[in-house]
Amino acid sequence: MRRLIGVLAFSLTTFGATSAFAQAAGMGQSGTVAFGAERLFAFYKSNVSYEQPNGDEEDWDQSGLGFGWNGVGFQFPFNMARLGFDYFITDQFTVGGALGYASVDDEDDGPSGDYEAFLLAPRAGYFHGFNETFAIWPRAGLTYHSLDPDGDRNNQSGLALTLEAMFTISPAPHFAFMAGPTFDLDFMGEVECGNQNNEEDCKLRYRSFGLQVGLLGYF
Repeated sequence: MRRLIGVLAFSLTTFGATSAFAQAAGMGQSGTVAFGAERLFAFYKSNVSYEQPNGDEEDWDQSGLGFGWNGVGFQFPFNMARLGFDYFITDQFTVGGALGYASVDDEDDGPSGDYEAFLLAPRAGYFHGFNETFAIWPRAGLTYHSLDPDGDRNNQSGLALTLEAMFTISPAPHFAFMAGPTFDLDFMGEVECGNQNNEEDCKLRYRSFGLQVGLLGYF
């Protein structure tokens, strides 16, 4: 029995030391700064809910697969590529956010027209490294998004809850791939209805579930 207890104690101590070394050797130390190009490729399933002031409602669903963000519609706003920044306030806890911006001039007068899109997503996270290469990084925060079409009275904005469970794979120091499920849910959102005689805005809310891929650098 004493030998078994000794073996278990030695194993736990060795495992703890190895985990601590792996955490210290790779990403995850207190003071680490991480920059990311996020949501570059995704499989997503989105829903849009539109409600007029008189109570009439419409819903649309769509799924997609591809690189980056191209146009408005169902890919906006949560599948919009963005730049991320996170700071490790301790060896595991992070604070940061993401910023996205797009300005499109549609010379062919396509269905999307000219528009500007903006996204700001502050967040907090918990980083757990399994070894020097693999880690899980769940994050939660809010996402503010806005879209301003040129020449149309249908500007829109919204605020959403954002949850992410990202996995990182670091094949080399200071560089990692990032992939994992994301969930975004508007709890408030509005759009100008486009009727000059209507002073009330319509409700417009997006929901999206995706499997997102990005790149990450840290130092």
